[in-house]
Amino acid sequence: MRVIVICVILMTGFNKHSFAQQIASTSTNAATSVISPISLAKSSDMEFGSLNISTGGKVTISPKGGASAKGGVASGSVNAVTFTLNSQGGYSYSLSFPDSIKISNGTDSIVISNFTSVSSKDKQGNQQIGVGATLQVGAAKVKGDDSVTAILPIGLNIN
Repeated sequence: MRVIVICVILMTGFNKHSFAQQIASTSTNAATSVISPISLAKSSDMEFGSLNISTGGKVTISPKGGASAKGGVASGSVNAVTFTLNSQGGYSYSLSFPDSIKISNGTDSIVISNFTSVSSKDKQGNQQIGVGATLQVGAAKVKGDDSVTAILPIGLNIN
């Protein structure tokens, strides 16, 4: 019996392969910043006024609210669309406008395009945004009230 135990001890002691296990560890931190959500409140709608069309033309509303008419179009009271944008300080936002939108009275449509914007901060630090555009009217425009509800996407860039 002693011979067997000595043989087992000798065989394990002279084994060519030795196995060692190493365990390494480290620590890490996980962090995030939760920011205030962006909010957008409309203050006024875009209004091109009542149009008197003789030969066709266009009405351009400035994002600050003024307007100019060219061609055979005369416009009454106009208004740029205005928004108040609230977001956490230190982040930027971007405005995206469609190339054009159509407004319709059910029988025909008019195209609004060339959207422009201007922004300024109010006393509370909120962004006041004005949006203008150009309304192109053909001489054959059918009389009637034209309108559309359009989506204006606003994105918050987190840098």
